[in-house]
Amino acid sequence: MGGRRRACRAGLPSDRDRHDIPAGEIDLAAVRALRAHVTDAIETARTGLQLPSLALRAITEALRSAPAHQELGWSGEAVTIAARRPGDATTTLLAQLAAVGPGLPHLAGIDNEILTQ
Repeated sequence: MGGRRRACRAGLPSDRDRHDIPAGEIDLAAVRALRAHVTDAIETARTGLQLPSLALRAITEALRSAPAHQELGWSGEAVTIAARRPGDATTTLLAQLAAVGPGLPHLAGIDNEILTQ
């Protein structure tokens, strides 16, 4: 288990600061597959063509599998807000990656000029 998690952390260096890699077994094949779909969607968006339906379905399913909710807490000095997602380690990580994949939140109504720069 620890080796796979370390491999996941090593395989996601650009994501290390953006994601709370969940504890537990991570299915690296699923992570790589979602990454391929996100990349395909972004590359297609750069061309101005219709995004691949397979990529959109895979990204949507990852988001649907672990919807985020806000959890309020107290730090001892102030209110804190943290995003929480239910699910196992792989499901949670896939939802995080789908939600903040590079440029993904901007695919709706994207300015293609920005993507091609």
